[in-house]
Amino acid sequence: MLQQRVLRSYDRVLDFKPDITIDDRADLIFKLHKERIDLLPDILGGCEETTTGIHRLHAMEKERALKMPIIAVNDAMTKYLFDNRYGTGQSAWDGINRTTNLLVSGKNVVVAVYGWCGRGVAMRAAGLGASVIVTEIYPIRALEARIDGYRFMKMVEAAKLGISLLLPPETAISLQLNISRYEEWSNSCELRTLQCGNRYGNPLCSCKVSPNR
Repeated sequence: MLQQRVLRSYDRVLDFKPDITIDDRADLIFKLHKERIDLLPDILGGCEETTTGIHRLHAMEKERALKMPIIAVNDAMTKYLFDNRYGTGQSAWDGINRTTNLLVSGKNVVVAVYGWCGRGVAMRAAGLGASVIVTEIYPIRALEARIDGYRFMKMVEAAKLGISLLLPPETAISLQLNISRYEEWSNSCELRTLQCGNRYGNPLCSCKVSPNR
């Protein structure tokens, strides 16, 4: 219901026949290309600020389906160094603390993928007193996490120990699709996906699973 209202709001925005679009996750751009193609000739260009949106737009570009110039804001150094790392790192824990009232200090927190969002989430978790475990498939990132002071292990091992399993945007979708592979979850493990910004009014910790149920 809420998602439908948000999608309708995109139509109301496009009814103004904008010259430039400023988008989050490329939803507005997708709507332009699929349902409001009559407006494309008058669009000068747009910008996209999220990792997910940039991936979607790169896919459109490869398929020669992108019909307007886009500034990839998410690729700017000041975006991923500061917004992704410090912004998501702080707001993720703000959302988790508000919704769970969880005492983080002393808990095992698993951060899947040590990208820029993952770095921020791990840093804030450590600041709250958690014991941070990082999972990562790229050796250099794994080494960086270890040198930053975090434990490193495979996801199948870390999930047995973690009280909170945090999936930054760069990994949330892929791990959710393969979650059935992990049979031995910690009985108290909570799975949370983190989005760079609230979408459809949902808090940053957007899902929870109870394993072994």
